[in-house]
Amino acid sequence: KGNALAVVVNELLGQLDVVQKPLEGIMKNHPIFSGTALLGNGQIIVAIDPIGMLSISNQFRTSQKAAS
Repeated sequence: KGNALAVVVNELLGQLDVVQKPLEGIMKNHPIFSGTALLGNGQIIVAIDPIGMLSISNQFRTSQKAAS
């Protein structure tokens, strides 16, 4: 769609193959997070939705232009 998004990270900790579960409850329709996964050591990780981040970025950019 001609959009670009960059995410800055300090460090990559590794790569995992996980089964992602969708969010439920009050987080069900969160615009940035898409789900969670339970690691073998009991830790929970949250998956980020890059399309959701792009949507939020576009909304922010549009509101900034309107405010100018």
